[in-house]
Amino acid sequence: MKFTVLITLLFPLLLNAQINNPAPYCDIDYWGGHYNMFNTLDIDGTTHSFGAAGNGFNTTPYVYQNSLIFSDMEKGSVLTFTVDFHSIDDGEPQYFGIFIDYNQNNVFEPSELIMHSGNTIEAALPAFGQPAVSATLNVTIPSTALTGVTRMRIIRGEDLTPDEYEYDPDFQMVPCYSFEASYGCYYGFDVNITGTSTSISEGVKDEGLVVYPNPTNDYINVKEKISFIEIYSISGKKILSTDKTGKISLKKYGKGIYIIKTINNNGVTRLTRINLL
Repeated sequence: MKFTVLITLLFPLLLNAQINNPAPYCDIDYWGGHYNMFNTLDIDGTTHSFGAAGNGFNTTPYVYQNSLIFSDMEKGSVLTFTVDFHSIDDGEPQYFGIFIDYNQNNVFEPSELIMHSGNTIEAALPAFGQPAVSATLNVTIPSTALTGVTRMRIIRGEDLTPDEYEYDPDFQMVPCYSFEASYGCYYGFDVNITGTSTSISEGVKDEGLVVYPNPTNDYINVKEKISFIEIYSISGKKILSTDKTGKISLKKYGKGIYIIKTINNNGVTRLTRINLL
């Protein structure tokens, strides 16, 4: 009976697991420490709370929410993003940014920076105990975005040149680099892009990646040195993410066409189709 009760209590937590590794996306190194500086993120009425503010003596790890928290993002729709920030006692960081990997290549590109200090509050974020602020922006999901589950990143960081305490209206947050002598924080979320065209399967070229056997009744092998692999249904739904290589079983997912997406040790992303009989 006790075992049954324990499983019942833990099951919701397992469904909403938190991962402390951003792979296959880039990591960020905060020399001064990673601690929470965000209060909430709201997307069209669905709110995620990051919890209490941290400090330099109360650091927290990176967290990737690998379950869907926010509602589907339909291509062409306009969604209202609102970020509430904690006021911190440090003098920095002054900037924030939100990225969505619209083309699902496991890289946050400059064109995928959808919201930042410069297009919202146009001012430094609260520091030295200044009053907390909010930033709001209406974001249009591009019609060119690939459908399916992809990654979103929210980050708070600093521009260390020329004066880290002077706000630069032209500075835009970058998704990943080493913030030397700086504090900050960043988080990852899965978001689902919906629409009637341009799924991940439409980008498949079936070249440069050897997956065997193909077709298969169960297991596949990837004949390439890779650092990460993702498997999608033909509709663009992500069904597996792993950094483990070797044999991968597809049998439990049922017969059909699947898309294999890999990123190798050089950062190159490749796609191919596999037929499960």
